[in-house]
Amino acid sequence: MSILVTWAVLTLSMFIASQMLSRMKISGGVFSHFAVSAGFGLLMLFTGWLFYALLGFLSGGVLFAFSFVGKLLAGAIVLKLTDVFSDKLKVEGFGTPILASLIITVSGTVCEGILALLG
Repeated sequence: MSILVTWAVLTLSMFIASQMLSRMKISGGVFSHFAVSAGFGLLMLFTGWLFYALLGFLSGGVLFAFSFVGKLLAGAIVLKLTDVFSDKLKVEGFGTPILASLIITVSGTVCEGILALLG
């Protein structure tokens, strides 16, 4: 899948999460949504693996065995980090980014599955 399609799917997934969760907001229009998702994607690329590894080691390897949970928590941490660096994204609390990470993952997987069926 091309990087532009992946970026569009991530943007749509983050839009869905922001619509479903009252404590997560992306301010601005379409370009703001694309900018926030680009920032999140880049932070995930460069730091997501590090947070996943740290969580895995700190849990004594348990989160490596339950990889989905470890990646979900790493995504939540990166989402909060994106909130720190972006004035367009506001995520309150820590339960909200965990739910948002879950919604982003599930909706992104569904969108990519639909695109695979169509393409």
